[in-house]
Amino acid sequence: MAGDLPPGAGGVGDQRPLMRVTYCSIVDAGFLPRFLVMHEGLAAHTNGAELHVLCMDDVVHDVLSHASLAGTRLITLDVLESFRPGLEAATRERTLSETCWTAKPVLCAFLLDRAPGIDALAYVDADLAFYADPAAALASSSEWSALIVPHRAPPGATWEATHGVYNAGFVAFRGSEAREIVEWWSDRCIEWCFDRVEPTRYTDQKYLDDWPDRYRGARVLESPGMGLAPWNGRDVHVQRQDGRLYAERDRLVFYHFQSLRLYRGFTLPRRVGLAGRRYGLTHAGEAVVWAVDRSYEIPGDQAALLYAPYIRRVVEQIERVAALGVDVERSYRDLPVGEVIGEAIRDLLPGPIRRQLRRARASIDPARRRSAQPHANAGDTSR
Repeated sequence: MAGDLPPGAGGVGDQRPLMRVTYCSIVDAGFLPRFLVMHEGLAAHTNGAELHVLCMDDVVHDVLSHASLAGTRLITLDVLESFRPGLEAATRERTLSETCWTAKPVLCAFLLDRAPGIDALAYVDADLAFYADPAAALASSSEWSALIVPHRAPPGATWEATHGVYNAGFVAFRGSEAREIVEWWSDRCIEWCFDRVEPTRYTDQKYLDDWPDRYRGARVLESPGMGLAPWNGRDVHVQRQDGRLYAERDRLVFYHFQSLRLYRGFTLPRRVGLAGRRYGLTHAGEAVVWAVDRSYEIPGDQAALLYAPYIRRVVEQIERVAALGVDVERSYRDLPVGEVIGEAIRDLLPGPIRRQLRRARASIDPARRRSAQPHANAGDTSR
């Protein structure tokens, strides 16, 4: 991302990437501005690696068709439905988000089958931001057929047992066993892929839990620079050195901006401290108030080095897309005034009391507890 995200040749460390990575993603109109930011960072740090995009609606297809993004190849949902019988029927009664999750492994299977010469394939969510080339981290792993990123839940958290040990926002595949893995994953998601918890299932991502045991070549990406996110970054120090960003001592490769919400028209109360500390303020042409799920705490270094630059780039892309006549209202949320006032009051309470209130609220509000868990953010912006 120009200005804020200087290109770098390496991922984890500075070793030269040893493989050519092809990427794929899923985008709908609500996530289009964030996808454009993701693409910009990925292209800058990978020297224009090939990116295949599943367009979930005509708006995305029309905009990207005319945008001439370097290395981008567009795919429509009907192509996947022809490739994988049963996909259309499976998603007929599913939400947009559930359809995106169901289509994800099918997209990976389609590319491994139809795109010649792929050395490694990585699926990336539209709300990731790249700060280095992932190829070096992929190349530095031992022989693998699938690479998955752990959630790295904070101490005391129990949601991995119900929502998955790994996050499906970045998954990489390579070699012959990869085909077996994505076929199995596709079968499971077509059978069942919903935004609700069952004993062994949750969306597309809990299916990943047993991959390291099920598949000989499944590996876990352990570096904190791969998969830093609001649910695991509270105690991670991010800093800039020599123009590069680091998560602790590891090069920051990508950050997952899951649950980020943008608001307009409430800047004055935020400026005078009436919006609660959970609501940030970033100047992006106009002042934009932002927040993540209240279960997350964004440290000041991450707010300054990651969130502020990212929000500025997203707002620029929102304006760019709006200039093309695209409705961008879904890019912003209506500020929940009652919640803001409540947050401001809670901020006046001592820390121990605030923590007790959070625990009590989570224990009596299953819907809120479910919404706070990390999952792959493909689809609408309401999550």
